[in-house]
This record gives sequence, structure tokens and C-alpha cells, in this order.
Amino acid sequence: MNETDADMGAVTESPEPGDRPWTLTAAAGLFWLLATGLAAAGVWGLAQIVMGEVESASGAIGVALVAFLGALYYWFIGRRLLRMQDIIAQAVFQGLLWLPVGYYLREAAHPVIGIAAWALAAAILGLVLSGPTRRAVGFGERRPFGGAELASSVGGAELASSVGGAELASSVADPNQPVQCRSRIASSVAIDRA
Repeated sequence: MNETDADMGAVTESPEPGDRPWTLTAAAGLFWLLATGLAAAGVWGLAQIVMGEVESASGAIGVALVAFLGALYYWFIGRRLLRMQDIIAQAVFQGLLWLPVGYYLREAAHPVIGIAAWALAAAILGLVLSGPTRRAVGFGERRPFGGAELASSVGGAELASSVGGAELASSVADPNQPVQCRSRIASSVAIDRA
């Protein structure tokens, strides 16, 4: 949305709430690229089985299955990032996992591939932990525990009827009441009923 001045025209450029920052798109693309590579590795493993170039077919099937599952997980992370949903913690964890991979590749006489794995880890961490990405997915926003989310997830009406008392339902659904107070009310009412 642009704020305008009668004399000057558009004076500020503020991003729309639905605008996706380029860092988020790049991070999602990076995870999808990794998913494509893992899927290709799984297909290559299956091709090796079909051609009979493996010693243990069951071991090769296991490796191909792990590659396909890893590809599915990376695709899921990329999709969640592209939809601007909060999956930052898992993406950071996956980025950190590439650090020991790079170390052991360097130790196994593959220094260039090891450095590439470290560069991949740095790229994932840099893109995922950048300010625009975190703001776009809402990472770090402290949402109050309770309120409508708690009442609908716990089932406020069922909770009130099973424990017995409308005062419990209203205290559980009140987002302004501290969490400790709500849990004490729930436990004291449950103990009184028992």
C-alpha cells in the first residue's frame, strides 16, 4: 500500500501483508532443490538395483527409501516456507545438519565438496534467519497461550461440561488470565469433583 501526498504522489512504499520477501522464496527454492537432488539419488539407487549392480538389494532399497523420505521432508519444508508458515526451527536444524556433513566430507579427502556443504549450511541459515523471512512467517511473535485457540483445541464446552462448571470454561477461554492461574483453576475444580 502506498501513502500518497497530493503534491508529491507516492511518498512511501510499504509492503502488502501478503508480499513474500525474496529471502523466503530463495530459502524455499533451496529446500526444493535439495529435495530434487535427494529424489534423483533415490531414483539412481533404484536404477542400480534394477541393473543388478548392488551387492545387497535390501540395503540399496533402504538407502533409496531414506533418500525419498528425505526428499519428501525437504519438499514439505519448502512448501511451508513458500506458504509463509512458521517452520523456521526445523529449517535451521536442517541447515545445521550440513555442518558435520561438510566436516566429514573434508576428512574423507573431498575438501571441495565439504566446503560446498558448509556453504549450503551458511546459505540455509542466512536465508531462513534473515529478518524479512522471520517477519513474513511470524517467527518469534509471542502469541498468548489460551484464548480462542485453547478453547477450540481443548473443546471449551466439553471441558466445562466434563469437569462441571461454567466458571472453568470462562477462565480457560480468558486470554488475559495468566496460564498458571488457569491451570490451578482447572486442577482445583477437577480435584473438587473427584
